[in-house]
Amino acid sequence: MLLAVGRFFRGPIEENEVISNNLVGFWILLSKEISKRAGKQNLFLWNVHFTGLPNWWKWDRKFKEELNYYTLNNIIINGKQNFDEDKMEFNLYLDFKSIFNIE
Repeated sequence: MLLAVGRFFRGPIEENEVISNNLVGFWILLSKEISKRAGKQNLFLWNVHFTGLPNWWKWDRKFKEELNYYTLNNIIINGKQNFDEDKMEFNLYLDFKSIFNIE
């Protein structure tokens, strides 16, 4: 929700809600990174896992301010990946600890 509308809430997005450019930027950056990592033979499914996120009540204004193109790009580029040979799919782990200063 924070990426979509710039605030966290539970419930559906209103019909006239403005979608944040952070959400669009996130998906563009993520798509480019997966395409780069997959190479020419993009035959497998990619699962994206979000790690390092605390419970939503710990999200503060600082998180919203740091959630920008450059931070998202760094998180995506530094994401760790592995290949699950049983399922024949990739896993990409995006670590958000740096934004929340979680050790």
